[in-house]
Amino acid sequence: LPAVVVDGNGGGVPGAELYVYAVRGGVTGPRLATTLAGEEGKAELRGLPPGEVEVQALKDGAASPPVRVRTDAGRALRLTLATGGELTGVVVTEDGGLAPDVQVVATLEASDDPTVVLRSGSFVTALTDSAGRFRLERVTPGRYRLRAARGSARESATFWARPGTVARTGSRDVRLVLERDGVVRGRARFADGSAPPRLTVALTLTEATPMATPDGSFRLERVPPGTHVVTLSGPTLAPKTLPSVTVKPGAEVNLGDIVVERLRTLRGRVATRDCRPAAGAVVLAGATLYGDGVSLAAGAARGGARRAVADGNGRYTLEGLEHAPLVVAAEHGTLGRSSLAALPPGPGDGELDLVVEPTGSLEGVVTRGGEPAPRVAVVATPPGVVRGRTVVMTDDAGHYRFAKLAADRYLVAAVESGAQGTSQRAVAVDVGATGARADLRLPAGRGHV
Repeated sequence: LPAVVVDGNGGGVPGAELYVYAVRGGVTGPRLATTLAGEEGKAELRGLPPGEVEVQALKDGAASPPVRVRTDAGRALRLTLATGGELTGVVVTEDGGLAPDVQVVATLEASDDPTVVLRSGSFVTALTDSAGRFRLERVTPGRYRLRAARGSARESATFWARPGTVARTGSRDVRLVLERDGVVRGRARFADGSAPPRLTVALTLTEATPMATPDGSFRLERVPPGTHVVTLSGPTLAPKTLPSVTVKPGAEVNLGDIVVERLRTLRGRVATRDCRPAAGAVVLAGATLYGDGVSLAAGAARGGARRAVADGNGRYTLEGLEHAPLVVAAEHGTLGRSSLAALPPGPGDGELDLVVEPTGSLEGVVTRGGEPAPRVAVVATPPGVVRGRTVVMTDDAGHYRFAKLAADRYLVAAVESGAQGTSQRAVAVDVGATGARADLRLPAGRGHV
């Protein structure tokens, strides 16, 4: 990919550093390459993978806006270095007094250059002087949101909840009012009066703050004035949202007792058939559990299932389980897998022991009208546990294989979208078996399942 780096007058800038980043799903990813511009600011970006990348040039404190381009664009990429403009103003207290040594942070919200990529975490900062004045330099042309706070502002979980003041590059005498922070406090409790042992509290657009108090009480300081959404969450409670909490400058808001919903906790032991603890076994629980023919964990991660790892004694604890029906299973890298267990709905905690045994395999061929049926889904479901299933696809020869299934009896079905029906056959997989087989026949023709 050819590129050229120029200054504001269009002259080439030799020695400029060019940085190339991957773009994945619209998000800037890891750095792919770095090179230096040669004579007349020209550079050649080599060895880049096909697709979209992001390129930026830097030299002596000047930077070009990040530009996204396809590596097969076939034209030279032009990067213009700019030192940027300025944003100046003053920070005052609520009563109009001077506010020295206050941190001002400006974040870019809209650029005048359509090629600029807006990145979270991209900001310009300055401290106010003894007269409360600030000067932000080398500011890329565009619209910025300015926020002010004392101390290490960006380290505060609530800093970014401040509404701030919007100004454009080049604006002078921007006035920021440093309002006194408020406090939000309260107490989370379950309906029986007990308190969640662990709790996180978050304001809109801020990271959650962890709390751990015996009585469920919490206190958020440095809360900017305004109306906020407060969310309580934790491993043993369902998220609770308070949509409109108004904080006035310097005031303390007491939310009182907040009743939250207790989620279920499941405890138990994972062991082998001869009662040896299965230390390190992964225990999974969710509304559904889907395996990929080798592991349950991969499908469980996509489905949002909870997981825990058994300790040295095989004991496990799963917190934060919904009150709905759940499917539970355990698997171990060498000891095998348990059968899927159905956990009935209910509000109370539960106890469930799981036995892992060596896994078996199952394979076969799916045909349609006597011919191999490629790219057909084959589903293995234990009887009575419809929310726990393992799915694999047939290859071009119609062959399928479940490399690891728990020792159990399965209903195996070939399912083809648009087919007129399914072929099913119950298959028993013996403990440690390696050769169980079931060939399946789909009806000829296509239609709806």
